[in-house]
Amino acid sequence: MPPGHPPVAVLQQASYGTDISSYPDYDPLGTLVSGNVALAQRVARRLTNPRGAWFWAPNECTDLRAYLNDIITPDRQSSIKSDVERETLHEEQVQSVSVEVTISDFSMAGQSITISAMGSTRDGPFNFVMSVSQVTLAILQAG
Repeated sequence: MPPGHPPVAVLQQASYGTDISSYPDYDPLGTLVSGNVALAQRVARRLTNPRGAWFWAPNECTDLRAYLNDIITPDRQSSIKSDVERETLHEEQVQSVSVEVTISDFSMAGQSITISAMGSTRDGPFNFVMSVSQVTLAILQAG
């Protein structure tokens, strides 16, 4: 580098690696996931564990199942949206996110909450759709 010129910083894109599939539980076959699928699984775990469940992050997580079968007012729906956005942004990889929350009507199967998130990471955009009910937890879309 010529004298008198400031050093040039080289920024490298973060690599979030590969992990064993872990949603809704660890895969006994050790299936590997990476990219947006791994991100979706990490976010889903944040949204299905109660606050304080992780000793290393006592102020993180929101178990969406706690909202099921309650009367969901517009204020409560807004609160759920904020909780999901906060938890998603706690993931180091996520730079921004916009969330929509849909609450199903009561039925014989109970109530369900569907989360649709669109956001961005340093690697590009991601979409995440998750449905939570008293009996099922499912990632419907990760990409």
